[in-house]
Amino acid sequence: MRESEFNRLYELLHDTAYRIAFTYVKNTDDALDIVQDVMLRLYRYEGTFADDTHCRQWVIRVTINRAKDLLRSSWLKKRQEADLSQIPAISPAHRDILSALLDLPRKYRSVIVLHYLEGYSYAETAELLGITEAAAKMRAKRGRELLKHIWTEGDETDGSE
Repeated sequence: MRESEFNRLYELLHDTAYRIAFTYVKNTDDALDIVQDVMLRLYRYEGTFADDTHCRQWVIRVTINRAKDLLRSSWLKKRQEADLSQIPAISPAHRDILSALLDLPRKYRSVIVLHYLEGYSYAETAELLGITEAAAKMRAKRGRELLKHIWTEGDETDGSE
């Protein structure tokens, strides 16, 4: 891959890879390490992509796989949870939403991030996660319900203090 092409793809995809990695590992440093690894793999990739969409899907799949690898590793026990105040350019309201999203189980969080934040259809989300489209829709529905519960539970606690 030519350096100019890699630079273009890096600018196009590194934020997406970071968001996905962060929602899996819930740690800024680990997410940045995953993005660095994924971008290095992209730079070294010898094949060709049909278009930017194909490349984006490849980056997302590799990011998810690397995040899952990290979550299975013994290194995970030695790290700290995410400090959302360290994420640049995020408002307090968005920080609350991100916190609620990170409280979701991973299987729901993944679908919500890919479908609602990254804009993939349910079919594309299912393909990226290796599940059926019906499963993606059901996980999104259950994830939304859990988010609503987490959010309304937080509102009730804030009002009673």
